[in-house]
Amino acid sequence: MSFVDPVFFAFLVVVALLCRVAPSARAQNIVLLVASFAFYGWREPIWMGLLAASVLVDWWAARQVERGGGRRPLLMSLGVNLGVLATFKYADFLVDGVTRAVLALGGPAISWRPGLALPPGISFFTFQSMAYTIDVYRGKLRARDSLVDVGAHVAAFPQLVAGPIERATDLLPQLERRRTPTARDVSAGVSLLLWGAVQKLVVADTVGLWVDAVFAREDAPPVVVWAAVVGFMVQILGDFSGYTDMARGSARLLGLHLSQNFDRPFLAASPSEFWRRWHQTFSRWMHDYVYIPLGGSRKGPVRAVLAATASLALAGLWHGAAWNFVAWGLWFALVWVVWKTVARWVPQSMHVRPVGVVLTVLVVAVGMLLFRNPDISDSLRVLGQVPWSGGPTDRAVAAGTLGVALAGGLLLTIGGAAMRRLDHIPHWARGVGWAVAVVLVTVFWSDSARDFVYFQF
Repeated sequence: MSFVDPVFFAFLVVVALLCRVAPSARAQNIVLLVASFAFYGWREPIWMGLLAASVLVDWWAARQVERGGGRRPLLMSLGVNLGVLATFKYADFLVDGVTRAVLALGGPAISWRPGLALPPGISFFTFQSMAYTIDVYRGKLRARDSLVDVGAHVAAFPQLVAGPIERATDLLPQLERRRTPTARDVSAGVSLLLWGAVQKLVVADTVGLWVDAVFAREDAPPVVVWAAVVGFMVQILGDFSGYTDMARGSARLLGLHLSQNFDRPFLAASPSEFWRRWHQTFSRWMHDYVYIPLGGSRKGPVRAVLAATASLALAGLWHGAAWNFVAWGLWFALVWVVWKTVARWVPQSMHVRPVGVVLTVLVVAVGMLLFRNPDISDSLRVLGQVPWSGGPTDRAVAAGTLGVALAGGLLLTIGGAAMRRLDHIPHWARGVGWAVAVVLVTVFWSDSARDFVYFQF
């Protein structure tokens, strides 16, 4: 089930009402857990078994860790979750790599491929499930005996398929008390749901039509490609931020508060700040569970570079089993090293924020080109040419793409500013905003509405 399916809103209302009348936190969590499995298995019921296995493994592993089981149950949790992720997401990629290596050594081609379908949201719920066991092992959290509570934490449908990646230390305490949404929760929830739908259907899907048309062309001129990259930056922000806001809005109607995932990322004045503003829960997950365990900045600059490079390369692979995602991660690793090095040489008095913002946007644009274009050689072709090269017709297409992207970006900016001041907006003005949002969503919605971009990760 998708947040932009009309049936979802009826589903959400039913679940919210059932949770409202449930007599206890345990009863509410049972409703939430059943609803979450129904949500996840709506299109492919078989995937419910995979989700159940992830929940069961980490519920058991965390309890064994707390009972003195040592590292063995933790390693089992990591092995099962990462093994499932590798099997479903990376099997074809690994077989292709072996095939290339065999061919390079003069051996025969391997024609077999596993061809397994990718379960939606597998990268998100495996990370959230593993983090629960890791935090118990680190002593940051006590293991829960209740399978229902742990299951509701991992599988809660608002954040199940594309985050935010919630920490058990934040979400489990909420689940362990009975939730009664206030009028403020309902108002904020409706506002977030409608604003998220506008970001997705009005901005992201509209700009995406122009972006897809460019990247479907072979050898598109750089002026058109770079315009499409700008469009993609607006598209993916609207798409992913829209999903997050709809997730947060759905959760508020259930009395739960999920983490914010975006904070005006394109106003960041450095790559490090960008990652603190973009997909914040994933960035924190990679920092706490990959970068720090690899040494972080505690063991000298060389170790920090190696840890950052490994973390960003893995972050790239997390997004997809393709070399362009690896290149995307390595590009940001290179930028991180260069930026940190140059920053040491430049006096603090010369750090001008607008300059940093512009440079960061340019760096991110290159990364977005690598992210969006699966053909690395084509991306290198574009990077090797003058950005504005192209004929009159190409410039007209680029202008149209930029115009749509800038209009979408302006709407995201205005709407985002309004949402940050939501508590200060009069009720009548909020009602007008809801009405406008409903009209826009109705006009732009279609039966062929796209899935959210991050569903594929």
